[in-house]
Amino acid sequence: MGDNKRTLVLFPGTWGNRSEVYVKWWFRHVIARFSRWNIVIVTYKGNTIDEYVQHALKVLKDVPDNSYAICYSAGAQYARGVCSARPALFHKVALLSGMERFGVRFRVLLNGLMAAFLPLVRCLFGKPLQLDNVKQVQSILFGGTSERDADKLSQEIFDKRLHPEPWRVTLRLTLPLVRKRMPPFPCRVMAAVPDRDFFFPKGATYPGEEVNKLHPSGDH
Repeated sequence: MGDNKRTLVLFPGTWGNRSEVYVKWWFRHVIARFSRWNIVIVTYKGNTIDEYVQHALKVLKDVPDNSYAICYSAGAQYARGVCSARPALFHKVALLSGMERFGVRFRVLLNGLMAAFLPLVRCLFGKPLQLDNVKQVQSILFGGTSERDADKLSQEIFDKRLHPEPWRVTLRLTLPLVRKRMPPFPCRVMAAVPDRDFFFPKGATYPGEEVNKLHPSGDH
């Protein structure tokens, strides 16, 4: 990494996080925008949130303190875990549809069961979370929008950009009573919460964290 460049760490969310190829696609617009920065891509290995965090810490062992991070969706939870072990790692963090510290709200879980019943129920029986069809992708990532561009992108995501997510991770993010509550970010946070985001139908709150919230038009 060049000494004169600022470092930006990318934390992916659910499904597209097992290889740099996946992560680069999900963050393709961010990577293009920050092309002059040192970009460090985090991937996850393991079957639990703690294992994800431990692998991320290994990936980031040479990243200097006071760096920056952008976290998409559940990536916010794993970044919080990293910050708990290395509180000085980030000067500022940006969340894109970033998950709240306590995971998915119960109302959102109910909406998820309506949108993707069988994939979520299978997790209860130890099966990884994997969407079954393009309609489920549209419902969760695009708020049910059926437009030409959204339909085309939904099909591409379903065909090429998803991998199964471990059931233990899924349940610890979503299921009441077993949801894992993460420690707060120790640095300043900017959170972009789109107005049609499936996971935040009434907006997001980030208690215990110093957050500046933005509300752009868009979906998850």
